[in-house]
Amino acid sequence: MAYRIAVCEDDETMLKSICGDITTVFEQLDISVEIKQFTHSSELMDNSDIATLDAVFLDIDMPEFSGIEVAQSLRDISKRLCIVFVTNMDDLVYQSIKCQPFRFVRKSHLDTELSECVSALVHKIASDELCVELPGARGMICAKVDDIMCFTSVRHHVYAVTTKENIEIVATMKKLEERLSPNGFIRVHSSYLVNYRFIFSIDREGVVMDNGHTIPISRYRIADVKHKLHYFIRKW
Repeated sequence: MAYRIAVCEDDETMLKSICGDITTVFEQLDISVEIKQFTHSSELMDNSDIATLDAVFLDIDMPEFSGIEVAQSLRDISKRLCIVFVTNMDDLVYQSIKCQPFRFVRKSHLDTELSECVSALVHKIASDELCVELPGARGMICAKVDDIMCFTSVRHHVYAVTTKENIEIVATMKKLEERLSPNGFIRVHSSYLVNYRFIFSIDREGVVMDNGHTIPISRYRIADVKHKLHYFIRKW
């Protein structure tokens, strides 16, 4: 199965260079890749295949719609899409954080930073596709890590909260934490084990998920949660 990637860059010479470098890295990894090329941001936003993409490489400074505007639109379609900004506009990097980008690649360092970015991208997607077996109330179930938002304990019952349904799990929060911490799950509260992939931000009220819901966070865990979140973001 080939990875599906889109690259949007208004400079055709730079577009060819980015696509060529991405293709080279995938060939070195012996992984198939399909790359869609766009020179206009509106063409990308109007494309019907966005939901099927694994990643999008965007220039920030583009006519019509900026890379940040495009990224915000893409986020409305897919929360899991990996967005990579390829730019020399360092002053716009902070503004783009709200789009939850996966990486930033500087055009002036394309030859070194793009290779690391693609390798990390492949690792992240493979990790997100990982399935874990969980002891359900009606037997063992297999769930994709990327579909599990969190685990919660309610009146001595533990549930896996997925993007589709809540599933009762026959396990303690402690056992789930021990088993799933290496896969990006963070204990934010005695009653919550959260998948870092769904964390939008952390504020005084708690952990804000990307669906807008806020999960309580224990005060003594705040520093550790932030540390682990930053670690997983850098790792994947």
